[in-house]
Amino acid sequence: MRIASFIFLWVSCFTAKAQEKTVQHIGWKGNRIELHTINNKQQSCTVLLGKDSLKVFLINDNAKVIELFTIQRIPNENFSGGFIKNSNIYLYLDNPKKDNLHSLLYNIDSKILSENLVPFVLKSGKIINKLSSNNYFFYFTLNAKTSEFVIYRFNDEMHYDTIRYTSAPGIVEDMKNKD
Repeated sequence: MRIASFIFLWVSCFTAKAQEKTVQHIGWKGNRIELHTINNKQQSCTVLLGKDSLKVFLINDNAKVIELFTIQRIPNENFSGGFIKNSNIYLYLDNPKKDNLHSLLYNIDSKILSENLVPFVLKSGKIINKLSSNNYFFYFTLNAKTSEFVIYRFNDEMHYDTIRYTSAPGIVEDMKNKD
């Protein structure tokens, strides 16, 4: 019984510590704010999207904000995802009216932000999902015309790999009918 009590108190101590609150005033008003998070093993990045800008918080493994920067947002852009790799934060935004992705690269060490437009056109492809992982950002699409499942893996701010899998007959039609 003493061992069970000790374990309970020990877990409670760490749980209470993990629930400490950090408050950060961002100065925005309104109800059109989105929250997105990407992470790797050492740190996480929380992205707040407002009407005209992004606020990016880099948070270390002790849940302390170690970096905060603001980026102007291009109208009609939506946050797609990103990743943190080699002291860089990669963020991707898309605009449904344009044939490219807006990529943002922030170097944590030098504090330099660079922006790029990545040519990216989904011809007849339907986006199934997007995934931010430790070292890459992925688009998963389904192309109805070619019956292909296509994965786009973004490696850095300008380059991506395309992997195509031929899907079995009927899968594309089943996916289209689920909408």
